[in-house]
Amino acid sequence: FKTYSEKGRIRKREADAMSDQTMKIRKYMEACIQYVYAGLSVLQKPDFQCCYGWLFDTVNILDFCLRPRATNGLDVRIQDKRLAVLCLLLISHIQRFVWKNRKSEYLHLQKHCSHFIRQKSKSESDKSGTFNNSSQHNKSVDSPTPSPAGSITSMASYNGTEVLDSSTVPLHSLPPSETVPSKLIKDLSKYFKLSQHLNDWVEYWEEAETLAQHNLGFFNYLDEQVGAVTSTTHIYTVATYVGQGLQNLDKDIS
Repeated sequence: FKTYSEKGRIRKREADAMSDQTMKIRKYMEACIQYVYAGLSVLQKPDFQCCYGWLFDTVNILDFCLRPRATNGLDVRIQDKRLAVLCLLLISHIQRFVWKNRKSEYLHLQKHCSHFIRQKSKSESDKSGTFNNSSQHNKSVDSPTPSPAGSITSMASYNGTEVLDSSTVPLHSLPPSETVPSKLIKDLSKYFKLSQHLNDWVEYWEEAETLAQHNLGFFNYLDEQVGAVTSTTHIYTVATYVGQGLQNLDKDIS
Protein backbone atom coordinates (compact mmCIF):
# COMPACT_ATOMS: atom_id res chain seq x y z
CA PHE A 1 0.00 0.00 0.00
CA LYS A 2 2.70 2.50 1.00
CA THR A 3 4.65 1.86 -2.19
CA TYR A 4 1.68 2.40 -4.49
CA SER A 5 0.31 5.37 -2.58
CA GLU A 6 3.69 7.12 -2.54
CA LYS A 7 4.15 6.56 -6.27
CA GLY A 8 0.72 8.05 -6.79
CA ARG A 9 1.50 11.12 -4.68
CA ILE A 10 4.75 11.73 -6.56
CA ARG A 11 3.02 11.59 -9.93
CA LYS A 12 0.19 13.81 -8.72
CA ARG A 13 2.65 16.45 -7.48
CA GLU A 14 4.39 16.31 -10.86
CA ALA A 15 1.04 16.77 -12.61
CA ASP A 16 0.13 19.71 -10.37
CA ALA A 17 3.25 21.53 -11.54
CA MET A 18 2.69 20.97 -15.28
CA SER A 19 1.27 23.66 -17.56
CA ASP A 20 0.72 21.56 -20.70
CA GLN A 21 -2.85 20.26 -20.39
CA THR A 22 -2.33 16.96 -22.22
CA MET A 23 0.80 16.03 -20.29
CA LYS A 24 -0.87 17.12 -17.07
CA ILE A 25 -3.80 14.75 -17.68
CA ARG A 26 -1.49 11.89 -18.58
CA LYS A 27 0.49 12.34 -15.38
CA TYR A 28 -2.70 12.53 -13.31
CA MET A 29 -3.86 9.28 -14.88
CA GLU A 30 -0.54 7.64 -14.02
CA ALA A 31 -1.17 8.73 -10.44
CA CYS A 32 -4.70 7.31 -10.56
CA ILE A 33 -3.43 3.91 -11.66
CA GLN A 34 -1.16 3.81 -8.61
CA TYR A 35 -4.05 4.87 -6.39
CA VAL A 36 -6.16 2.03 -7.78
CA TYR A 37 -3.39 -0.44 -6.95
CA ALA A 38 -3.12 1.09 -3.46
CA GLY A 39 -6.85 0.77 -2.89
CA LEU A 40 -6.92 -2.84 -4.04
CA SER A 41 -3.98 -3.71 -1.78
CA VAL A 42 -6.02 -2.99 1.37
CA LEU A 43 -9.21 -4.69 0.19
CA GLN A 44 -8.56 -7.89 2.18
CA LYS A 45 -7.55 -6.09 5.37
CA PRO A 46 -9.82 -5.30 8.35
CA ASP A 47 -9.84 -1.60 7.43
CA PHE A 48 -10.82 -2.35 3.84
CA GLN A 49 -13.40 0.48 3.88
CA CYS A 50 -10.56 2.94 3.32
CA CYS A 51 -10.25 1.37 -0.14
CA TYR A 52 -13.44 3.19 -1.16
CA GLY A 53 -12.02 6.47 0.09
CA TRP A 54 -9.00 6.05 -2.15
CA LEU A 55 -11.19 5.15 -5.11
CA PHE A 56 -13.53 8.11 -4.53
CA ASP A 57 -10.52 10.46 -4.52
CA THR A 58 -9.30 8.80 -7.70
CA VAL A 59 -12.67 9.36 -9.37
CA ASN A 60 -12.45 13.06 -8.50
CA ILE A 61 -9.07 13.30 -10.23
CA LEU A 62 -10.39 11.46 -13.28
CA ASP A 63 -13.39 13.79 -13.40
CA PHE A 64 -10.92 16.66 -13.71
CA CYS A 65 -9.13 14.82 -16.51
CA LEU A 66 -12.42 14.46 -18.39
CA ARG A 67 -13.18 18.19 -18.40
CA PRO A 68 -11.35 18.89 -21.69
CA ARG A 69 -13.35 16.08 -23.29
CA ALA A 70 -16.59 17.52 -21.98
CA THR A 71 -15.65 20.97 -23.25
CA ASN A 72 -14.34 20.04 -26.68
CA GLY A 73 -16.34 16.91 -27.48
CA LEU A 74 -14.93 14.88 -30.38
CA ASP A 75 -13.14 17.82 -31.99
CA VAL A 76 -9.99 17.47 -29.93
CA ARG A 77 -6.67 16.17 -31.25
CA ILE A 78 -6.55 12.45 -32.08
CA GLN A 79 -4.22 11.81 -29.16
CA ASP A 80 -6.66 13.45 -26.79
CA LYS A 81 -9.39 11.14 -28.06
CA ARG A 82 -7.27 8.15 -27.13
CA LEU A 83 -6.52 9.69 -23.77
CA ALA A 84 -10.22 10.34 -23.19
CA VAL A 85 -11.07 6.68 -23.89
CA LEU A 86 -8.40 5.47 -21.47
CA CYS A 87 -9.72 7.83 -18.82
CA LEU A 88 -13.32 6.72 -19.42
CA LEU A 89 -12.34 3.05 -19.18
CA LEU A 90 -10.63 3.54 -15.84
CA ILE A 91 -13.36 5.63 -14.23
CA SER A 92 -16.15 3.32 -15.47
CA HIS A 93 -14.51 0.27 -13.93
CA ILE A 94 -13.85 2.07 -10.65
CA GLN A 95 -17.57 2.82 -10.49
CA ARG A 96 -18.37 -0.82 -11.28
CA PHE A 97 -15.94 -2.07 -8.65
CA VAL A 98 -17.47 0.10 -5.93
CA TRP A 99 -21.03 -0.86 -6.86
CA LYS A 100 -20.24 -4.59 -7.12
CA ASN A 101 -18.49 -4.69 -3.76
CA ARG A 102 -21.34 -2.82 -2.07
CA LYS A 103 -24.15 -4.60 -3.91
CA SER A 104 -25.39 -6.38 -0.77
CA GLU A 105 -25.66 -3.01 0.98
CA TYR A 106 -27.48 -1.64 -2.07
CA LEU A 107 -30.03 -4.48 -1.99
CA HIS A 108 -30.53 -4.12 1.76
CA LEU A 109 -31.23 -0.40 1.40
CA GLN A 110 -33.61 -1.10 -1.46
CA LYS A 111 -35.54 -3.62 0.63
CA HIS A 112 -35.73 -1.35 3.67
CA CYS A 113 -36.84 1.73 1.73
CA SER A 114 -39.39 -0.24 -0.29
CA HIS A 115 -40.87 -1.76 2.85
CA PHE A 116 -41.27 1.60 4.58
CA ILE A 117 -42.83 3.30 1.55
CA ARG A 118 -45.29 0.42 0.99
CA GLN A 119 -46.32 0.53 4.64
CA LYS A 120 -46.64 4.30 4.61
CA SER A 121 -48.61 4.23 1.35
CA LYS A 122 -51.00 1.60 2.72
CA SER A 123 -51.53 3.57 5.91
CA GLU A 124 -52.23 6.83 4.08
CA SER A 125 -54.47 5.04 1.57
CA ASP A 126 -56.54 3.57 4.41
CA LYS A 127 -56.89 7.01 5.99
CA SER A 128 -57.88 8.51 2.65
CA GLY A 129 -60.52 5.84 2.08
CA THR A 130 -62.02 6.37 5.53
CA PHE A 131 -62.09 10.13 4.99
CA ASN A 132 -63.76 9.83 1.57
CA ASN A 133 -66.39 7.37 2.80
CA SER A 134 -67.39 9.55 5.73
CA SER A 135 -67.51 12.68 3.60
CA GLN A 136 -70.01 11.14 1.18
CA HIS A 137 -72.77 11.86 3.72
CA ASN A 138 -71.83 15.55 3.98
CA LYS A 139 -71.60 16.67 0.33
CA SER A 140 -73.91 16.95 -2.66
CA VAL A 141 -73.79 14.45 -5.51
CA ASP A 142 -72.28 17.04 -7.87
CA SER A 143 -69.54 18.26 -5.53
CA PRO A 144 -65.91 17.30 -6.30
CA THR A 145 -64.36 14.40 -4.43
CA PRO A 146 -62.11 15.66 -1.64
CA SER A 147 -58.43 14.88 -2.07
CA PRO A 148 -56.22 14.93 1.01
CA ALA A 149 -53.09 17.02 0.49
CA GLY A 150 -49.65 16.71 2.01
CA SER A 151 -49.57 12.94 2.45
CA ILE A 152 -46.94 10.73 0.92
CA THR A 153 -49.49 9.08 -1.36
CA SER A 154 -50.86 12.37 -2.68
CA MET A 155 -47.56 12.81 -4.54
CA ALA A 156 -48.41 10.99 -7.77
CA SER A 157 -44.82 10.43 -8.80
CA TYR A 158 -43.73 9.22 -5.39
CA ASN A 159 -44.68 5.56 -5.14
CA GLY A 160 -42.33 2.90 -3.84
CA THR A 161 -41.43 1.42 -7.22
CA GLU A 162 -40.54 4.67 -8.90
CA VAL A 163 -38.48 5.91 -6.00
CA LEU A 164 -36.24 2.89 -6.15
CA ASP A 165 -36.07 2.54 -9.91
CA SER A 166 -34.96 6.13 -10.50
CA SER A 167 -31.61 7.64 -9.58
CA THR A 168 -32.79 11.12 -10.39
CA VAL A 169 -35.37 11.66 -7.61
CA PRO A 170 -33.98 14.59 -5.57
CA LEU A 171 -34.09 14.27 -1.82
CA HIS A 172 -35.77 17.67 -1.54
CA SER A 173 -38.86 16.07 -3.14
CA LEU A 174 -39.38 13.94 -0.03
CA PRO A 175 -42.39 14.71 2.19
CA PRO A 176 -41.76 17.03 5.18
CA SER A 177 -39.09 15.63 7.44
CA GLU A 178 -41.43 15.31 10.40
CA THR A 179 -43.38 12.60 8.53
CA VAL A 180 -40.31 10.63 7.44
CA PRO A 181 -37.83 8.98 9.85
CA SER A 182 -34.35 10.46 9.61
CA LYS A 183 -32.94 6.95 9.10
CA LEU A 184 -35.04 6.56 5.95
CA ILE A 185 -33.70 9.83 4.56
CA LYS A 186 -30.14 8.68 5.25
CA ASP A 187 -30.82 5.28 3.70
CA LEU A 188 -32.35 6.88 0.61
CA SER A 189 -29.32 9.13 0.28
CA LYS A 190 -26.99 6.12 0.46
CA TYR A 191 -29.18 4.23 -1.99
CA PHE A 192 -29.08 7.02 -4.57
CA LYS A 193 -25.31 7.35 -4.24
CA LEU A 194 -24.84 3.63 -4.84
CA SER A 195 -27.28 3.80 -7.76
CA GLN A 196 -25.15 6.56 -9.24
CA HIS A 197 -22.12 4.25 -9.27
CA LEU A 198 -24.13 1.77 -11.32
CA ASN A 199 -25.36 4.45 -13.72
CA ASP A 200 -21.87 5.96 -14.14
CA TRP A 201 -20.34 2.56 -14.85
CA VAL A 202 -22.71 2.00 -17.78
CA GLU A 203 -22.62 5.59 -19.03
CA TYR A 204 -18.82 5.91 -19.05
CA TRP A 205 -18.34 2.48 -20.59
CA GLU A 206 -20.75 3.22 -23.45
CA GLU A 207 -19.07 6.55 -24.08
CA ALA A 208 -15.65 4.89 -24.18
CA GLU A 209 -16.92 2.32 -26.68
CA THR A 210 -18.27 5.04 -28.96
CA LEU A 211 -15.16 7.18 -28.81
CA ALA A 212 -12.85 4.19 -29.35
CA GLN A 213 -14.40 3.64 -32.80
CA HIS A 214 -12.46 6.70 -33.99
CA ASN A 215 -9.17 5.02 -33.04
CA LEU A 216 -9.60 1.32 -33.78
CA GLY A 217 -5.98 0.80 -34.83
CA PHE A 218 -4.68 2.12 -31.54
CA PHE A 219 -6.99 0.02 -29.38
CA ASN A 220 -6.71 -3.14 -31.48
CA TYR A 221 -2.95 -2.96 -30.97
CA LEU A 222 -3.47 -2.41 -27.25
CA ASP A 223 -5.81 -5.42 -27.14
CA GLU A 224 -3.04 -7.55 -28.66
CA GLN A 225 -0.56 -6.34 -26.04
CA VAL A 226 -2.67 -6.70 -22.89
CA GLY A 227 -5.87 -8.46 -23.89
CA ALA A 228 -9.26 -7.02 -24.75
CA VAL A 229 -11.15 -5.20 -22.01
CA THR A 230 -14.88 -5.73 -21.52
CA SER A 231 -17.40 -3.95 -19.32
CA THR A 232 -16.86 -6.59 -16.61
CA THR A 233 -13.06 -6.91 -16.70
CA HIS A 234 -11.45 -6.72 -13.24
CA ILE A 235 -10.29 -3.25 -12.32
CA TYR A 236 -6.67 -4.40 -11.82
CA THR A 237 -6.52 -5.60 -15.42
CA VAL A 238 -8.14 -2.38 -16.62
CA ALA A 239 -5.54 -0.32 -14.74
CA THR A 240 -2.78 -2.35 -16.43
CA TYR A 241 -4.49 -1.86 -19.81
CA VAL A 242 -4.74 1.90 -19.29
CA GLY A 243 -1.13 2.11 -18.14
CA GLN A 244 0.07 0.40 -21.31
CA GLY A 245 -2.19 2.66 -23.34
CA LEU A 246 -0.58 5.74 -21.83
CA GLN A 247 2.83 4.42 -22.88
CA ASN A 248 1.54 3.77 -26.40
CA LEU A 249 0.42 7.38 -26.82
CA ASP A 250 4.02 8.25 -27.70
CA LYS A 251 4.06 5.65 -30.47
CA ASP A 252 2.89 6.22 -34.02
CA ILE A 253 0.03 3.71 -34.06
CA SER A 254 -2.73 4.28 -36.62
